[in-house]
Amino acid sequence: MDSKVFFIQKQKETLGNILIRILCFLFLISGSAGAFALQPDIVKEVRGVVLDVNNEPLIGVSVMLKGTTIGTITDFDGNYTIKVKGTKPVLSFSYIGYQTQEILVGSKSRIDVVLTEELTALDEVVVVAYGSQSKVTVTGSISSIKTNDLKQTPAPNLVSALTGKLPGLTTIQSSGMPGEENFQMYLRGVSTTNTQNPLILIDGVPRDNIMSIDPNEVESISVLKDASATAVFGVRGANGVILVTTKQGSSEKPSLSISAEFGMQMPTREIHQVDSWDHAILRNQALKNDGLAPQYSDRQIQLYRDGTSPVYPNTDWWDETMKSYAPQNRYNVNLSGGTDKVKYFVNMGMLTQRSLFKTESEKKLGYDPEFKLDRYNIRTNLDIKINNWIKAKLNLATYIDKQNKPGVFIQPELRGSTDLIYASFYQHNNTVPGPLTTEEMAKEYGIQAGVPIISPDVDNGNTPYTTINGRGFLNMDKSNLNSSLALDFDLGWLTKGLSSKLQIAFDTYGYSQRDGNTDINSYRFNISEDYDAVTGEFLRDNVSFTEQSPFQYRNMSLSKSSGYLYKMNLQWIINC
Repeated sequence: MDSKVFFIQKQKETLGNILIRILCFLFLISGSAGAFALQPDIVKEVRGVVLDVNNEPLIGVSVMLKGTTIGTITDFDGNYTIKVKGTKPVLSFSYIGYQTQEILVGSKSRIDVVLTEELTALDEVVVVAYGSQSKVTVTGSISSIKTNDLKQTPAPNLVSALTGKLPGLTTIQSSGMPGEENFQMYLRGVSTTNTQNPLILIDGVPRDNIMSIDPNEVESISVLKDASATAVFGVRGANGVILVTTKQGSSEKPSLSISAEFGMQMPTREIHQVDSWDHAILRNQALKNDGLAPQYSDRQIQLYRDGTSPVYPNTDWWDETMKSYAPQNRYNVNLSGGTDKVKYFVNMGMLTQRSLFKTESEKKLGYDPEFKLDRYNIRTNLDIKINNWIKAKLNLATYIDKQNKPGVFIQPELRGSTDLIYASFYQHNNTVPGPLTTEEMAKEYGIQAGVPIISPDVDNGNTPYTTINGRGFLNMDKSNLNSSLALDFDLGWLTKGLSSKLQIAFDTYGYSQRDGNTDINSYRFNISEDYDAVTGEFLRDNVSFTEQSPFQYRNMSLSKSSGYLYKMNLQWIINC
């Protein structure tokens, strides 16, 4: 019995010792690992020389420790010295016109590098007046941009996408209305002859519908600025030349691209007036300066500040009339491909723009006064190889714009201008309720609900609401067809380098406009106070809603107009 008890106690001591030893072993491992992790990065010096392919030293090569701000440059003999640290340091060698190299330092203390030239930029093809050539051979002042750079900006049109991307090109936008941005382009600033736009050639044909082109169908854009680059155009190139080249197919496998872009447009500035009680205080001060009696009593000023009465409001006409943003969407599908004989590119796009102005629904008004634009783009480009020395090119493109805006723009002097709308913001102070009479007002004062309210100080009867919603509508459909057929003749079998091109272009433009002109019933608002003539105590508010003109059914005057024109262009070019 005693021996058994002794044996069990000895076994317990053995197990305890084993657990203690394991815990100590783990503690030692973690401690050593922590000590290893806390060791600082080893710093060492690396030297070397940087040469080109001809073993000539390169001066001023940037040598950087990748992922840090540590760096140096090579001296006159191409030598450099840099201190590196880290577990796996990498040195980056970069120089303008040469390919960048990255080298792992490892255990090396000397690294010599040979940089090779970057030929991509010099081999890039640039479109010029009479065709295309390598950038290294171009001597005129030419700037160009490719389609990938254009599509980085979710702009509604091509000119907007060019803004700020081409040196020497100045663009000025005079309107933000959908479909009527009215861009002006200058290549020589204020010295541009007669402040005229530059000559625009789309696929070699003079055209002025650059704002209708979908950026997805553009291959490149070149800007010719100086006399040597534009000389071939004569006097027509006096203000510079913009060359737009659309995409062509390739002999590769068919490629399908689908894209959708969603954006927002916001006003560059907002027109917010002072609060109604501040307006009343300032108005009284102005009258006092002129030696006149105040218009607003202390009681009225306090009512404006309290905001408890519908006839003592603090109306923000901007918020009542304007949205915070307007949506803008673009959808695009294009297909390209072909064989050695036939190449094709097909593009279909749709752009939708809506307005920053708040408008009533067509169901309520019987017509649609909203600013909006729906644009449809379709393009087909075909390249056909007829034989070894004749090639044909057929380009077809159509652009359809469906534009709508308020009837106030029917007036010729207001076409393309929002001046009258913005003027109404300044004419209506925020002591006037609005924009419409409410059900509460209708019950209290025996008037109709949902009728626009006009300030007593406005003579023309326009409010921001009536200017946008109460003047009818203007609807315009525009269509533009661009077509061109070109034959390229390679006459090298006659004389080396000789070629000729024959091109005929036929463009059509048509529009159809429908105008709906009407007016709207409105109330002119006024308010004053009655006081007891003896005691001077306040009696009541005199609130009046006076019909601007006798209320009646407002007829709408409808009119329609349309127009059509076409252009033909014939070119024969000989290159030798």
